[in-house]
Amino acid sequence: MVTRGPLTCAVRSLLGGCVLLYLFSACDSACVGACDSGTNSSYNFSATDDTGFELLFVSNDHEFLNASVKMSHPYPSWVQGALVRNGPGKFEMGESRMSHLFDGFAKLASWRLDGGDTALFSTRFIYSTWLNRSRSAGKLAPSLLLAQPQPAFSRWEKLVAVWRSMDNMNVNVCRLRGHGVKDDHVMALTDSPRMYEISLDDLSTLKLVQPERDVVVSGREPDVVLSGREPDVVLSGREPEVKPGTRMQSHTGLMADKDATLTFENTRTFFPQPKVETQGSVEKMTMAPPDLSRVGFIDLMSVAHPLVEPGTHKTLTVVTRVSLVPGIEHELCLLRMTSPVDRERISCWPVGHKVVYLHSFSLTLTRAVVMVSPLYLKGAACILATAAPFECFEWLPHEPSVLYVITLSTGKVTAVKVTPPSVFSLHHINAYDTPAGNVVMDVVSHQNTDVLRGLMLDVLRDPVRRDSLDVHAMVMRVTIWLDDIRASVTRLDAPDEPLVASRLEFPVINELYRSRDYCYVYGIVLKADHVTFSKMLLVKKDLCTGGKRDLHLYIPGIYFLEPSFVANPRAASEDDGVLVVQGHDGVRKRATLSIIDARTFAVTSHAVMPTHIPFSFHGKFFPSSGSTSPTASTSTNASTSTHASTSPTSSTSPTA
Repeated sequence: MVTRGPLTCAVRSLLGGCVLLYLFSACDSACVGACDSGTNSSYNFSATDDTGFELLFVSNDHEFLNASVKMSHPYPSWVQGALVRNGPGKFEMGESRMSHLFDGFAKLASWRLDGGDTALFSTRFIYSTWLNRSRSAGKLAPSLLLAQPQPAFSRWEKLVAVWRSMDNMNVNVCRLRGHGVKDDHVMALTDSPRMYEISLDDLSTLKLVQPERDVVVSGREPDVVLSGREPDVVLSGREPEVKPGTRMQSHTGLMADKDATLTFENTRTFFPQPKVETQGSVEKMTMAPPDLSRVGFIDLMSVAHPLVEPGTHKTLTVVTRVSLVPGIEHELCLLRMTSPVDRERISCWPVGHKVVYLHSFSLTLTRAVVMVSPLYLKGAACILATAAPFECFEWLPHEPSVLYVITLSTGKVTAVKVTPPSVFSLHHINAYDTPAGNVVMDVVSHQNTDVLRGLMLDVLRDPVRRDSLDVHAMVMRVTIWLDDIRASVTRLDAPDEPLVASRLEFPVINELYRSRDYCYVYGIVLKADHVTFSKMLLVKKDLCTGGKRDLHLYIPGIYFLEPSFVANPRAASEDDGVLVVQGHDGVRKRATLSIIDARTFAVTSHAVMPTHIPFSFHGKFFPSSGSTSPTASTSTNASTSTHASTSPTSSTSPTA
């Protein structure tokens, strides 16, 4: 580790950040934390730091198309493409008001960057069926929302809302790749199988996409392996030396139990493989006989973070399939998205009689990993009565979590039950195979579901009430030993005083290292002082040296949101690139865009937008066609690097 003295830090911060950040009206303490080397230092927060924060939860009806914005300084020539972000943009219609942040009408924002000193800024609503109906009615039209609006829907409107389902894709964006650039589709999505296709050129809404039934692409239903012996489920900082059947307790107080793994016999009916005909260079797939085993199921939810399958241009997703037949278990399905409407089924497996909620999952080069926390959706009666899924969620932390590991080549499912108390995870960070054939997975965990259910708009607009929310997160590492089916869940820092960067949310990585051994994750920390919700840090978490290379950036009055990593095409290290970061200037009451050196956290260029943007959730940086900026690895080799300190050798597969 290189030790930085106060003078070195001050000079570097001044040259790399304060001159630019002067334009943020924050130079007096703009560089606080820019030289953090893994200690829990103070951040010089002041009582007025949350100036303008509430504007992140206020509607903005204005739309812009390719407004030219001058950046403060030229940014690297290889930063070419478009950052597209998704989130709520409007929280009311007429006298009707949304209650929850997640229910705001979807609105996109984009910045086109050409490697110079300007950006083209656009922002536009997703003109969904729901938005158009609501505008025509002059109030919120019935649609499935996460929380009841004000005033609440009538009993009849609730039934209509459930029938229409969710039609507000305000969480994320992804690209579904075809055989050429013209076959690419950019999609806006949420935790629903439905998506809206959008134009990357002008953010216009092209069409609603409803995926069709998936096709079984293997000749058999996959095995579900949940071994019948008592496992070793470990929650401590090291791999223990125990014999099968040993009960043990770690410093976290979590215990293994005799039911930590289960066994399913392979007694299901298998389906015939689809017939594939070749016409020239195009393969035409014809449907197999009707899949009668799927009758009685509906696809209720889908993850909002699909991932590109290693070695391909295809995207994988996980769908929650709900049984409508009493006595039949609900299922999770790992599907390959071959087009906006077509799906190939890699695996489906039963998960019990409670409907589970998923937001993301992980991929290694050979496996998918799904973590099911005990957050359940109550029965259909609750949904019909409320038309608000969040009112029907049930968090049972004293029930076990279950890890499902799916082999991509065969569809085989291996499950490991992790005993309570459980943690809740919205966002997975990354996962990779070890040389010994096991799996390492990193997730952002929470002790409760406040991060979901607590984000009511009346709470977020009230400083006292929002400060009472428990939004603290923790980066956790899950190690799964597949030979004897056991798992460990551990913190990466000392449990008594985790480093501030370990409490990040909205994690992003260098996508070249997706599914590989890696070192760095970037994100934001809410409530960094443990007191005030709006005390937000942009952070870099070092996973390889115990946090010695952690960095954070804090600028009073500037609220950074989820960053996007753009790699230097000639990168010499994993963190050789820039973060393109949307923010909010609470003093100017305008959105901002910052280009930040991912190695040093120096702000190298920034601009203030002509308007404000409400709190956005997720986005992607889409490189320009022909751009040399790499995006993701295509290697299918199961082996991994010893540490992600240099660029991987294979790096051509696009990211979702």
